[in-house]
Formats: sequence, structure tokens, C-alpha cells
Amino acid sequence: MIPRTIHQIWISEAPPKPFLTKCVKSVKHLHPHWTYRLHRDFTAMYDQRLGELGETSPAFCFDVLGKLGGRGPHSVVAMQTDILRLVLLYLHGGIYLDIDMWSIRRLDSFVRDKLVLMRITPAIIGEGLIGAEARSDDIKDIIEWYMRQPNVDGYVSMNLEGLALERGWNAYGSDYFCPHTRTRNDNLYRMTSVTHTIHCWKEHIYHVPRLRRMTQIANGQTPTGSYG
Repeated sequence: MIPRTIHQIWISEAPPKPFLTKCVKSVKHLHPHWTYRLHRDFTAMYDQRLGELGETSPAFCFDVLGKLGGRGPHSVVAMQTDILRLVLLYLHGGIYLDIDMWSIRRLDSFVRDKLVLMRITPAIIGEGLIGAEARSDDIKDIIEWYMRQPNVDGYVSMNLEGLALERGWNAYGSDYFCPHTRTRNDNLYRMTSVTHTIHCWKEHIYHVPRLRRMTQIANGQTPTGSYG
């Protein structure tokens, strides 16, 4: 069973923007009984002397995290967070959410899964939401696969579609966690009864009071727009 722990990452000396802070509040609001962890200290996550990983952590985790402090192909911050989320899930288990995801419904129904993957489109399995048990062999496979991927124009794509087909993994449709496309501004109109999060890539098109009202309606509450 997946632990009721939510992981998010924000690697910056500056605090998250106000909209992102509201996204975090939406997650906490719906999951008061979950453990919430916002990981901000990048150094402490890859340095064995300072890290939270502990002496019992597998050696391969330190090998992977050790690469993140250099100037090699995996040193771009976005790529660092791609790998960090996987290592955190491998070590601790739980569900990782990108910090720009707005929570619509509770994630409790997914803790019985061994691996939670989300589709962005029918052909793309993304990394904005991933869930797994601690010490998951599937997460270890994803980490090792990711570290083998070529660097294209300074970035490594993390479309897990091919690996999922190879391993026989299932992924939830985009209407569960990512009910929109990147090219149209109809994000708020494509939610369904199974939508649990909205991935808010383009924060300027989202009206926070409306997001709050939709969340309250989805959870059988009288819409007030009063939280967050």
C-alpha cells in the first residue's frame, strides 16, 4: 500500500509564487490526515553527509543523487527535480505532485495501487504526479531508465510511455490528473467525475475563486470560495 504522504519540491531561494502557494493550500486542505512534505533544500537531498536519506539508503540512490550536484547532463534544475522526486518515492513511498497542481478530490482511493502514473495525452505518460510504495522496483526501474536517456538541447524528456508498455504498467487517463491540453485554454471545462487534480501549467488562465468553488462542489460542499 502507498503511504499517505504527499511530496512536493521547490528548489529555489525565493518562495513559491502566490498562485503556487494557493495550489499547495488546495492540496493540504483536502488531505489534512496525510503527511505533507515540501522539499526545498537541494543540497541536503544529494549530499550523504547532510541528507535525510540515512545510512540504510541503497547505494544506487547516492550514485544518482551525486550526479545532480555537478555540471553534467543531469544538472539542470528541472532534470534534478525529475530525478529527486523518484528517489524520494523510492526511499519513502507516497505520492509526488508538481507544485503547480491544484487538488480537486482526495487521493485516498489510489493508495491501494502499487504504482500510480498519469497520462498527459493518450501518447504521453508524464511525471507531474507519481505514486508508489517505498523501495518500489518499478520506481527503481524508472530512475535507471531516466539516467540512461539522451540529453536533447539541455533537457531529458521523461515520457514513460515506452517503458510502461515494456513493463506492462497501466496509467490513469488524463481526465484523472491532467484534464486539459497545453495548447487550448479550455482547462476548466474538461473536468469529469474522476478528476482529482488540475495541472496548472499556465497559471494566468486560472481563476482561483472558481477553482475553489469547483473543488467544493466536487466534494459535496456548498461553494463559498473561502479557503486557501
